Amino acid sequence: MVVRGTIMLVDKFIDLASKAIGDTNVITYPKELEKYSRDHSLVKPGIPSCIVRPGSVEEVQEIIEYANKLLVPITPLSGGTNNLGGTIPVPNGVILDLKRMNRVLDIDVRAGMASIQPGVTFEQLQEYASKHGLRALTPVELPKTSSALSTYLDLAPLYGWVYYGEEILTTMTVLLPDGTLLKTGQQAFPQIKWPYVHSHASPFAGLMNYIWYQSQGTLGVVAQGWVKLKPIHEVVEAFFVTVNDDNDLYKIAREIMWMRYPRDMVIFNNVDAALFFEDETPNYGKKTAELIPSLPKWVVAFTLRGRKEGVDIMVSDIAEKLQGIGYKLLDEVPGMPKAKEIFLSEVNYPSGWPKYSKYRGARTILPFICSLKDVPIIHQALKKFIEKHGFSTNYVGVTITPTDRVGVVACNVAFNREIQEVDKIRNLYYEVAEEMLRLGAFYSRPYGILAKLMYSRAQNYYEVLMKIKRTLDPNNIMNPRRLTLTEDL
Repeated sequence: MVVRGTIMLVDKFIDLASKAIGDTNVITYPKELEKYSRDHSLVKPGIPSCIVRPGSVEEVQEIIEYANKLLVPITPLSGGTNNLGGTIPVPNGVILDLKRMNRVLDIDVRAGMASIQPGVTFEQLQEYASKHGLRALTPVELPKTSSALSTYLDLAPLYGWVYYGEEILTTMTVLLPDGTLLKTGQQAFPQIKWPYVHSHASPFAGLMNYIWYQSQGTLGVVAQGWVKLKPIHEVVEAFFVTVNDDNDLYKIAREIMWMRYPRDMVIFNNVDAALFFEDETPNYGKKTAELIPSLPKWVVAFTLRGRKEGVDIMVSDIAEKLQGIGYKLLDEVPGMPKAKEIFLSEVNYPSGWPKYSKYRGARTILPFICSLKDVPIIHQALKKFIEKHGFSTNYVGVTITPTDRVGVVACNVAFNREIQEVDKIRNLYYEVAEEMLRLGAFYSRPYGILAKLMYSRAQNYYEVLMKIKRTLDPNNIMNPRRLTLTEDL
């Protein structure tokens, strides 16, 4: 059952929170509350009673204590750029906005690691890391203003997944739903120093991190984490392959992934390629619409990094491999002379969905993981449903992010729509989601209606998950709207 605080209890909570963290950090302005009540997902809006902005671990603990005492549900939020419904609160609940906790606490250049708070953005982390000859791995769909910590926790697709893998976060500090502070991995053993201080490979805590991965704020608040950084290489080059056949896309992507050369890699259909490579100007929507029909069906984009002689060898090897299957390695995308410049810039400082949504007004994402070999089948099925519902294929973007597990990719299907078209695409979204699941897709980030689709098919798993939830959060105050099969989404 979802806890809903009464008006009297919420008023008491606001009074206590104001005394604990200051009046200016407890927001009750209706216009500000409205901003936090919705996003571009299909999850129904929920207007919070207030927004609290703590500035320290101790202040977060106080907020959690009051929420438990008064049974007021709280929804943690770090960057405010989640576009999947994960931070839409329970009506009359509280938004726990962590953006004030925005410090890079420490950096270990030798280990290539940084300790960050949840309010640290990718832009901030990138600037900080670059001063030490390092760089952060950035997300494909989210903007540079996103929280680095929450993005890594959510395992949102990164450009660097193809080489570096998915787990960028190693150890963390967690505030449990009762306010207890827990450190995972080697952080739990402060007497142990280099080289194990950042390792999650502890006999006691090695697997504990996974409890909070993709938990959507339902099992506590991650207040700090050590994250991996990567070196800035001497040479960084971007390359492209254009493809007009779904089956050829599978062969090309597989061959490039198998070579283990790219450090960043992404695949766009023509819609998302246009949104990605078009300059963000006042005429962005119109120019994008004009560009889409002229582009190839797919654009494969990747970087090669290293010393010059090493990059030259990689270029030669990939070009030879592509030539063997009838394709060319390109320095630019035909018709887009600035593609290389834009791609390298976006990999460092992504624009993400806020830019893409300017195409039509809103962008609703269906994220899933699937086998690379299933992409042609999934893409054909997607087109059939789009046509069935009378939604233009020029409005549906597809972005594919390869992983280091060759043959496994993350897909984002994006319904670029007008703001008022929520009801128009709701049935389309649900039918596509069901069909993708039938064809082998897996929703590792089950937001909104995807939660019901996944959990209803794995009842034992869901029951165990709820046992963990009840054990850690007996008052059900932490983002209670997420782990439910009955909540009206």
